[in-house]
Amino acid sequence: PSDSQRHITTSRVEGIRRYYTSEGFSEQVKELLLHSWKPGTKSAYDSAWSKWNSWCLERSIDPFSAPLASVLDFLAWMFFQGYKYRTINVHRSAISSVLPQVNGVSVGQVPIVKQLFRGILIKDPPRPKYGFSWDINVVLKHLLDLPNDNELSLLQLSKKFTILLALGAPKRVSEIARFDRRFMERKEGSIVFHLPGLSKSQRDNKCRSVQYDKTDNEKLCVLHCCSVYEKRTESFRSQLESEPDPLLRTTKKPHNRVSAQTVSNW
Repeated sequence: PSDSQRHITTSRVEGIRRYYTSEGFSEQVKELLLHSWKPGTKSAYDSAWSKWNSWCLERSIDPFSAPLASVLDFLAWMFFQGYKYRTINVHRSAISSVLPQVNGVSVGQVPIVKQLFRGILIKDPPRPKYGFSWDINVVLKHLLDLPNDNELSLLQLSKKFTILLALGAPKRVSEIARFDRRFMERKEGSIVFHLPGLSKSQRDNKCRSVQYDKTDNEKLCVLHCCSVYEKRTESFRSQLESEPDPLLRTTKKPHNRVSAQTVSNW
């Protein structure tokens, strides 16, 4: 195929794999190297690479061996197109994951690229993701005003339980969504969730755990709410111990694992 056709059909991962092959890496080494990115990061990088690939194609530039000046032009183009610092930074990282190093330094860490990002930061500083935070007292009053857990609808109970999980041991919503009863340890006066897999910010292979303790006020007790929630959702769950058993379930059939977005909405 022609160069332009190759640019269209070659994905970021295919390009990286081709580079590893040219370096003489074995299939086993390539497999592990290509799994060094978490699924969310890989998806973000692949999407960013697609934009970079299209930009290069329009200018007859090889995205796999583009000169540093083209990388700078692309990042500046994104800024003046209205993209924000965080988004442009993802594209920088995606490009750096593929392009050859410059004098032993990844493209994204070359001094002139870092200087460009300082300029972006000064011209348009990142804004806080959230413009406000919860008033915990308002949340707690709302929970206290609700009927007893056994009287709540499944949706009400699910939302209340999720809020208590978030308040009792603050974690990322993605981690709360990963709570699984297979890795749930029941103790006297507490429950402990051992988190399977890797969290977004995790850099080691140590298992993360979250503990919730019993509280005197039954309406604000995670353990009591958990007990009621488990009984309410028992019919949704598989009886096979080997199968995943996510703690939080959607309120509509087939009652699958909730997503991080659902946890956030609840």
